[in-house]
This record gives sequence, structure tokens and C-alpha cells, in this order.
Amino acid sequence: MYIANGAQGQGLGEKLLQTAIIHCRAAGDFGLALAVVRQNERARSFYKKMGGVEVSSFIDPGPLWRSENILVTWDFSAA
Repeated sequence: MYIANGAQGQGLGEKLLQTAIIHCRAAGDFGLALAVVRQNERARSFYKKMGGVEVSSFIDPGPLWRSENILVTWDFSAA
């Protein structure tokens, strides 16, 4: 998920993520997952605030650049 710099801090990310969660639950999905670059502390903090849990890490080989990533999940099966 990406929010342009000029639009950050207006609650758009929260609305987008909440909408995704609502739609996934309504579709009967068991959860939601996304990857975030390890160094993106702002995004990682946001996902944690939104109930995401960091479950693993991996290296994304590209194709444009290599990056260390964290897998963040929301588990709906427990709710």
C-alpha cells in the first residue's frame, strides 16, 4: 500500500486498510497479508497500530532492486 507524501497524515491509509479488511472478511477470507520493506519504520508502526502482526521476513530479489521485507498479517480465523 502506498500513500503519496502530500496525502499522508489524512487518514487515507487507515480507510484503505480498513476497507480491504472489511472486504476480505466479507468474502470469507481467513486473513490478509502484505510485505513491507524492513527499513520503513513508519509503515511498520502503522500496520502494527492497525492490528497487523509481523510474522516473518524475506529477501525480495527484484527485478529492480533487492530489499529486505517483513511479512505482516491479519488473521481473521480467530475473530
